[in-house]
Amino acid sequence: MLQDLVIKLDENKQPLGNEVQSPPLLYTNIKRVLSNVVLSDERAIPEELEPHNYGVFEWVWAPDVPYTQTAEPAGVAKQEDGIFRPTFTVRPATENEISERVSIEKDRAENVIARKLKNSYYLEFETQSGVSSDKWEEYRTQLKDVRNQLNYPFDIVWPINPTDKD
Repeated sequence: MLQDLVIKLDENKQPLGNEVQSPPLLYTNIKRVLSNVVLSDERAIPEELEPHNYGVFEWVWAPDVPYTQTAEPAGVAKQEDGIFRPTFTVRPATENEISERVSIEKDRAENVIARKLKNSYYLEFETQSGVSSDKWEEYRTQLKDVRNQLNYPFDIVWPINPTDKD
């Protein structure tokens, strides 16, 4: 059975504070707290819980945004379906945020390049892949040239390993 989450609401039926101040509780625990109230056996139902200052809560991740933007938590709000979910505002990223993100992505890309280069030597010499040395050299050159791609390091088109089938 799926375990629904429940949050405490204030007298105005809003989550306590700007954000959820304490971790959401499992619906089964709320059923124990509200033992004198008849609640659904299967799922938390907003209309049953809200008169008792509880709301159904569902966690959502921040939206995916380009590296030039930042999604920041903006609290928790009741959605059209009656379920409370975190909300986010999107703003332009600062120069420091952009610089840090570029640095992190470059590190990731460089690690992938290094791993693929190392594996290419192993595949060429240890497994006797049957692929010519020229093809392996071309592949390694393409790996190194990844750094010159227009959207590097965020949108990389990786060269195809010569042993991979098309």
